[in-house]
Amino acid sequence: MTKIISFINNKGGVGKTTVCGHVGYALSQFHEKRILLVDFDPQANLSIGFAAHGENNIGAMLTGAIVKPKRLHERLDIISTTIALEDTEELLVVNKDVYALQTALNPLQTQYDYILIDCPPRLSMITRNALYASTDVCMVTDAGFYTQVGLGNIIKFVEKVQEKRRSLNLSSVVLSRYDGRRAASKESHQIYKTEFGSRYLDTPIRENAAMVDASAQQRTIFEYRKNSLVAKDLKELTIKFIHHYEDNNHERN
Repeated sequence: MTKIISFINNKGGVGKTTVCGHVGYALSQFHEKRILLVDFDPQANLSIGFAAHGENNIGAMLTGAIVKPKRLHERLDIISTTIALEDTEELLVVNKDVYALQTALNPLQTQYDYILIDCPPRLSMITRNALYASTDVCMVTDAGFYTQVGLGNIIKFVEKVQEKRRSLNLSSVVLSRYDGRRAASKESHQIYKTEFGSRYLDTPIRENAAMVDASAQQRTIFEYRKNSLVAKDLKELTIKFIHHYEDNNHERN
């Protein structure tokens, strides 16, 4: 069964898009999984990062157009977006349509092992659509105090969707932008281990300047500096990601 996983947070700058894109790349290139990335954020950072901005637009799919995903690498495809997705969201709000993305993705599911959806940094109709289309939710967070406080709002938002979509699973949590020299990062790491148990994928993704340089060149860190510490983190995270989602034993919430 295809896993459809929404990567969410209601705060920007936590590394959500970076984790989504790199896990997708690593799953496809190092573990031979068939991956579809869906850029569902009007900021289009995932699309820009893979040099796919404006092509194969998810907004068009939501209004009924047939869109072929763009091939990025072997076994890795993307459906990109543009700022025009905000206009499409207005239509979804007016029509109270929470199933548009699910309808758009249904014909594609059998082609992929994982569909990874990068959501906007807000709990909006776009994010709600992503959750209704998903089997699972991955919360990507950083070590900031305000981010920790905001996790409660994300959980309530997911639980509200679960009232109607009971199969949705808040299944994993990832800590990004980790700095082992800072007490706040170490404390957050321990808090998430305690609070989320086996749902916490226990490989924090460290802060690294090479990631910024890689993004500027529209390359993954694996292509730009494959031996960097952050590349090692992301490879380890991907292995845990596979074990977590394919052993069928992760906790439900």
